[in-house]
Amino acid sequence: MALGRQANQRNVLFLDRENPVGVVRERARILRMTSTSSLRYWGGWEGDLPPLLGDIRLREIARDFKPLMFFDSLLRFHQGDENSAKDMAPVMANLRDLANLGASPFVIHHTPKNDAYKFRGSTDILAAVDLAYSLSMNHKTGNLSLNCFKNRFGREFEMVLRPDLENADIVVIQSETGSKDTRELEALQKIIRATPGINQTEIVNKAGFPQKHCVDLLKKGLEKHWWSAKKGSRGATEFTVIECPYKLEE
Repeated sequence: MALGRQANQRNVLFLDRENPVGVVRERARILRMTSTSSLRYWGGWEGDLPPLLGDIRLREIARDFKPLMFFDSLLRFHQGDENSAKDMAPVMANLRDLANLGASPFVIHHTPKNDAYKFRGSTDILAAVDLAYSLSMNHKTGNLSLNCFKNRFGREFEMVLRPDLENADIVVIQSETGSKDTRELEALQKIIRATPGINQTEIVNKAGFPQKHCVDLLKKGLEKHWWSAKKGSRGATEFTVIECPYKLEE
């Protein structure tokens, strides 16, 4: 079990170009982690540094072992400008390549100083990933807030967690809850699914939301929950739901 959900054991490779060996050892002690055949840690203190994205060794590992691959942090595994869409496009393509070979890449990325944004750098970073999470701490309670703010194949959600370091565990103290935006996006998705090709005006009328708010939601869900295309003599924008090509396991 993990965070109250059934989980399958996977091979795990943690590639770390961020932390010194002393910090990693202390964290491993607190979490009671031990190196096993299914868990490998490759840190910057090794004689051979963890390879950058695009290195053929990562492709071979992904193909042969299909692990969950952590990269700590994204900035350390490429030589591009994270604010440049041109630079980040091939970086994100390398991660997609690892996923296509059977691995599950998980990149740790830093937040900006401006709280208005959930991640640093080019919007190509968010556009390329299937799932995006933010993790923050309430320093008064010590609780953690886990917010899934992008989910290409399912619903976004928030959870409140409490680290139980004495038992090397993380306890769910507030189970998965959808935000108001999530519930409204799901309502729009239901409308679009029922009438593929429905146009924006018809969606606004059926949803009952204020027009500007509904239009903003349609923009937010574009290419994540639905596709849009201009059709007809008047060029009306029509919407079609993006259906997941396979059944998701709970």
